[in-house]
Amino acid sequence: MLNQNILPTSCRYILLNYLRIFLLSLLGIIVLLLLVSSREILIFASLQASMKSTILFTLLQIPQLLPVTIPICALFSSFMLVYHLNQTHELSAFRSLGYSLRKLYCHLFFLASFIFLLTFILESEVSPYCRYKSKKMLYDNTSKNPLFLLSRQDLIKYKDIQISFDKINQNESKNLLVAFRDPHEKRVSLFMGEKINTENQTLSLENTSSISYAKGSSSPFLMIDNQEKVTLTKDSFVKSLKKNKLLKSTYKLPFKKLILKLRETRRAHTIFNEISRRVSLALLACSFLLVGLSSLSITLKDVLVRVTICFISFLFYYTAPHLKAYFLLNTMFYLLPSALLLIFSIQFFNKEARESI
Repeated sequence: MLNQNILPTSCRYILLNYLRIFLLSLLGIIVLLLLVSSREILIFASLQASMKSTILFTLLQIPQLLPVTIPICALFSSFMLVYHLNQTHELSAFRSLGYSLRKLYCHLFFLASFIFLLTFILESEVSPYCRYKSKKMLYDNTSKNPLFLLSRQDLIKYKDIQISFDKINQNESKNLLVAFRDPHEKRVSLFMGEKINTENQTLSLENTSSISYAKGSSSPFLMIDNQEKVTLTKDSFVKSLKKNKLLKSTYKLPFKKLILKLRETRRAHTIFNEISRRVSLALLACSFLLVGLSSLSITLKDVLVRVTICFISFLFYYTAPHLKAYFLLNTMFYLLPSALLLIFSIQFFNKEARESI
């Protein structure tokens, strides 16, 4: 009777220890990743954005980072929990009372299922919205600073264009070079400007040169134009370059809209690959937790073996997007390692549980 009363308390104690380590490690990694990605936040703040908009933009980055950090924190927390239970000899004490690992970790199995659902919801619903919202905030603020628009190729409506310049300060740059190819008219153009100034509501370029070469119907022609100064309004310049609207890619679509698009579009394999990616990441989070728990003791060999297996799974996950042209291979790279890791982690755990009896 005493053992039966102790068991629920012991399970809650182990669960709370795990959650404490998990939340602290998650907070630490999120702060670290925000510092690493602070360049994007600083660029947004430089677009004359308000403090409220900058804080909102920063907060929108967190849900985008969570789905990737959760599997890492789940693995680290499992290692640290087993290490703590061994160092304090609590695991040996529980086993001497006749408790199996399955009984002691029963709450953590439910937590693994919850982490799977949480990661999947974050990656399928919350992150796509935050990606689209943060991209839209950047898109809407480019009208305030045309120089920022020139530095963001993904916000420019022309595909065959390359832009480079040396930034001096927020409103001034030099050595502008724009190369543009028009496949319809078979024209290649090169534009150069010595100095750019975006003060007030105008954009002025000094000492500009433009060269255009095209293959005409009868014979090719070359056109060269030099001007001392060119002045444009910011609005007209931005409208000529910026996309008319910010399109939602499959990466930014919530799960429900993905399913609807799967029925409508002819490119169903692209949608299915995106669904596979989201399921794969959720499976990795669940599997990493079980991999860390599947060892009775934390030795260097155990840690290296399990970390290597998890690293290979992550490697497959990040290699899969480069194989999007190959539907079956892409799906295998996403789902197969995650599913195998889940099966192997359960087998590892069952093996350790039998040895602990």
